[in-house]
Parts: sequence; structure tokens; C-alpha cells
Amino acid sequence: MVWIDGQSPGVSPANFGYRDKARPAASGNEQRAQWQRLWELSGEYEHPYWRTLGEEAIQAGHSGGDYFVMYDFARAVAGEIEPPIDVYDAVTWSSIFPISIENVKRNGEPIDVPDFRGGQ
Repeated sequence: MVWIDGQSPGVSPANFGYRDKARPAASGNEQRAQWQRLWELSGEYEHPYWRTLGEEAIQAGHSGGDYFVMYDFARAVAGEIEPPIDVYDAVTWSSIFPISIENVKRNGEPIDVPDFRGGQ
């Protein structure tokens, strides 16, 4: 079930904390959020891969998720697309675990994730 602000009927019960002029806080008179089935929105939001390769992906196992990772990897190796994950993404994602350990050692003190791209 999903509720998308501005598209799904109603207003979020918490109004997502909007308190500015562009989106005033809920007054209590608005209709409560009406959650929609995800599949009701699939025509608009489903990734094109699922539309064109979904049946093949599901047959590959793991509900199709691994298929698309390997599909993009093969296309990147063949030079058809840029790699969807570069070395900067990989090192950033890999840094989260040791940063989390350090955060716990420091009793929850915020710790910046390094900018491995050097501001680029």
C-alpha cells in the first residue's frame, strides 16, 4: 500500500510536518489519507525493465531482482551504458558500516560520511 502526496486522495495524518506557505498544515477538515494498492500505480511508476523483461527476470529466480543487476552489468561491460554504480558509490556505501561502528562508540555523535568525490 502506498500514499503519494499530491496524487493519492486525502492528506497524510501527520501532514509530513509541512508548515510553510506552499503547503499549510492540515486544519483537521481534510479527508484522511487513502492508501492505494501499489499495483494501481504500476502503469505510471513501474520501471521500464519490468514492463519489457519482467517475465524473463522472474524465471531467473530471486523474484527478478538479481536479473536486472546482471543485465545492467553485462550492458556496461559491453559498453552499451555507463556502469550504474561507480567506484565512488561503492566506496561510499562500503563506508557506512565502519562509520556506524564509530558512531556507536561515540554514543550516537553525528559523523560525516566522507566526500570521496572531492566535491565533484
